Amino acid sequence: MKTTHTPLGLAGWLLAVAATASFGDPTPGTAIVVRASGLVQSSAGQSDNQPVRAGDTLTPGSLIRTGSGKDCFVDLLLGGDPKSPVLEPAVFSAKNSTASAEPVIEQTIVRLWGDSVLALNDLLSFDTGADRVIETRVELRHGRLSGVVKKMSGASIFEVRLRERVVRVPTGAFDISNDGATISVTRGTLNLAWLDPVTGKKSSRSLRAGQQFDSRNNLVAMLTPAERAGLETDTQAFRAWQKSDCIPEAEDHTRGRITPVGPPFPPPGPPPHVPPGPPFPPPGPPPGHGHGR
Repeated sequence: MKTTHTPLGLAGWLLAVAATASFGDPTPGTAIVVRASGLVQSSAGQSDNQPVRAGDTLTPGSLIRTGSGKDCFVDLLLGGDPKSPVLEPAVFSAKNSTASAEPVIEQTIVRLWGDSVLALNDLLSFDTGADRVIETRVELRHGRLSGVVKKMSGASIFEVRLRERVVRVPTGAFDISNDGATISVTRGTLNLAWLDPVTGKKSSRSLRAGQQFDSRNNLVAMLTPAERAGLETDTQAFRAWQKSDCIPEAEDHTRGRITPVGPPFPPPGPPPHVPPGPPFPPPGPPPGHGHGR
């Protein structure tokens, strides 16, 4: 007799994977909107969709949607403090002053790209007395999600739930595209877990920096230099933001200090208070000279 495994079995296993260790009473966290470009909306519970803007604070249970335009995306600071210092440029810093130093990820930020849907399931922190444990669980329901994850305590969790898989990132930079069909790592490591739809057995796999997982065929391949460089550029674009010191955003979505606007340029013509000179002479020979014979 053939045994069939229903979605309920998968859901139960995912809940077991997502079980929270007992650390006492948790402190609920928030997601701070670092940047929002194009059409970005969120809803919570039965509420209607509301526009999302830089500086907004989103709570667990929020569902975030982005429009289909090329300029649509939203960057979220997860587990951060609105009073934390601004990190420029991006959320990387060098371990030392040498140019070849490996950057250190200072904050956890994710980018939800255009035509995508993300649910904020859990944003919790626990004070164990000896350490701070952070549990972040989001669900990519559609589209593409990239992120950089700060190294946390050993008991902390950063998890992205997909339709049929669970992705955990201890630390590093990742990219999940095409509804989870392609999962890439550019820095650090990443762990995958899923149930085989035929056998019902749990499977898992670890990825290291430079690897990409094809979920449809369960294959691991190395990123090409061009692919890795492109993903590195994407993650370097994530910038931190501080509520008390907002930085203006340019049309190309970069942020930087803007100097005060000076007086307008003077109109064409002679400088002020200088009388105009004589008009240019008309074309032809100089005055007083006849035409040559």
